Amino acid sequence: MVAWLESLTTGIRGKSQMRAISHILQIPSVELRGRGLTKDKANYLLQFLKTPQSRMWMKQYIESLENFAPTLYVGETGNFQKRAAEHVRHVTDFGLTVQESSDLSWEKLDFHYMVLKGFETKPELLRKSVEYISAALTIAGLTKRPG
Repeated sequence: MVAWLESLTTGIRGKSQMRAISHILQIPSVELRGRGLTKDKANYLLQFLKTPQSRMWMKQYIESLENFAPTLYVGETGNFQKRAAEHVRHVTDFGLTVQESSDLSWEKLDFHYMVLKGFETKPELLRKSVEYISAALTIAGLTKRPG
């Protein structure tokens, strides 16, 4: 369980691509992630998590943090099934990121989605606006082109 906690504290939460600011200035790729557990914390947790009760408590505690954790990716589409399949087949930038990352795998990720129905005026603009708001408010550190 300590290895799992270590992977949670060091896992990637966001990544920027190298950007050219001008003809002579570039910013390299930057990753948003934790530094992991110190040896003291890891050793303490090894002792603390020896009982089933403490392991269950830790599992529930980590699950309770889900609502506070940053989203990795926000996207919009007119065809959810098609877009989800593209991600899983690594056809999209996000799908390629998952494939290339040692921190990420589809088994570890939760998909959340929202269907926007009943808004007939400019549905694509609504989707892109909601996508941008969602990406901005949830951090969405692996989203390359929000909205």
